Amino acid sequence: MATDNEQDLKLSLTEPFNFFMSKIYDLPYWLKEAIEETIRVNINKLTINTYVYSFGLPVFQLIVPQLTFLGTKELETKSGKHDIKLYKFLRQVSEGRNLTEITLNNGWTLAQTAHIYSVCYSKEYLTHVLDVKVPVDAAYIAGDIKLGEYLSKLGLVNVEQIEQALIEQKDDPNNTLIGKIFTRMGLLKDEDIIHILKIKEGADQKVSLPRIK
Repeated sequence: MATDNEQDLKLSLTEPFNFFMSKIYDLPYWLKEAIEETIRVNINKLTINTYVYSFGLPVFQLIVPQLTFLGTKELETKSGKHDIKLYKFLRQVSEGRNLTEITLNNGWTLAQTAHIYSVCYSKEYLTHVLDVKVPVDAAYIAGDIKLGEYLSKLGLVNVEQIEQALIEQKDDPNNTLIGKIFTRMGLLKDEDIIHILKIKEGADQKVSLPRIK
């Protein structure tokens, strides 16, 4: 019979996010409360007034995708002959994992997970989501679309406004970033751009969670 330490080691290697969170949950309440408050204050500095949080929109990395009949069939038959990562993704979706768990369990970057999500979604291996933000987030995080197109698909700016911003950017001697120009035009708040860029900024980084003994 495996000891608790052996079980912990197995879980930490196969499901690092769940292992990390289980150790957090085991901490005394007073310490969990201190951690929660510290994190909340840190995150709120960036997100409290943003479009995403003000309207209760889904956080992409916590989405729990669902397989369609086609997705289940593809996982079983592998008839599409996709990359092995796609089948790892489908298998973990079938197990009810969210995108953070899938990313960390496989040692991927969020951008890699987002790209695979986009491929699976386009091939109808995943169920349709009512909120357009989810597939649009995936495309942006994966690097498949740029900021202007991302904001346009969310309905935050239109084509004419993007064109105007690009003209202003071209004539700007300071090479101001397009996001800053959108805020200067009054189309978005600074907090929105900061939040969007922060998500994208770390999407190509692989994350190793610290081990909690």
